[in-house]
Amino acid sequence: MTNAFSKIWIIGILAAVLAGGFFAWQWFGAPEKEAEDETADWNTYRSEQYGVEFRYPEHYINSGFASDKTPELIILSSPSSKIDSCFYSPYPDYPKWGIENNKGIIKLNNIEFCLTEAAEAGMGSVFRTYYYTTKKEGNYFVVKFETSMVGSCDNYSDMAKQNNCKEFHKNINGVIKKPIEKILSTFRFLE
Repeated sequence: MTNAFSKIWIIGILAAVLAGGFFAWQWFGAPEKEAEDETADWNTYRSEQYGVEFRYPEHYINSGFASDKTPELIILSSPSSKIDSCFYSPYPDYPKWGIENNKGIIKLNNIEFCLTEAAEAGMGSVFRTYYYTTKKEGNYFVVKFETSMVGSCDNYSDMAKQNNCKEFHKNINGVIKKPIEKILSTFRFLE
């Protein structure tokens, strides 16, 4: 019985040593996985003249209920009639018809952006444009994102599509603004 008891102790000690070695390797010795660059295959907009660059994917909205256009950079010298404080106005000569909405200031990649949203409706769609404005050395840099989306979910006779459309509209910030802010997180001024 002592011989069997000795074998159990040896097997137990070996198992503990192996388990301890495995956990020590995981904790101290396992190589860390490199973070994958999600923007590696994105296009790059770069202006040497104005010293700015940002990256963007071919399409940034992944939804059957909306589409996007390539982001556009608008550069304005200060002062400009299209800038109120730091908010961009696409229609400075017209009274605000409720289509523009200044949404506040956000900070991405240590750069402050003022967000203006503009919306227009037509032909069963809503055309929404997001203007993110920042300023450096007397110039305003406005990154413009144009989207179009289904205006009414009632156009779908299929209830599943109608429900998916309604979910899209409930989560519009996640579907549209999060990818836009991911793009803006790559915005930088060149040294």
